[in-house]
Amino acid sequence: MSDLEINFQKTVECIKTLSQDLSNEELLELYGLYKQATLGNNNTNKPSIFNYKGLKKWQSWTSFKDITSDMAKTKYILLVQKLVNEYS
Repeated sequence: MSDLEINFQKTVECIKTLSQDLSNEELLELYGLYKQATLGNNNTNKPSIFNYKGLKKWQSWTSFKDITSDMAKTKYILLVQKLVNEYS
């Protein structure tokens, strides 16, 4: 396992301690970066406008289209570090 992957996994666990303090926008950005880092480009069907939460999550993931897994992991780690500093 690479250093980046180890750091990413630790960061994923770390953010769980802050999740109650984060805004919806922050949570959506984390979601999109996590999905891009772990699954790659979004190839799921776009949810209905009546599924607002699902649509927002789909849009967030899609907004990171074509970012490599390593880049998404790096951006995720940097965002979590920023949020930990902000909310701790």
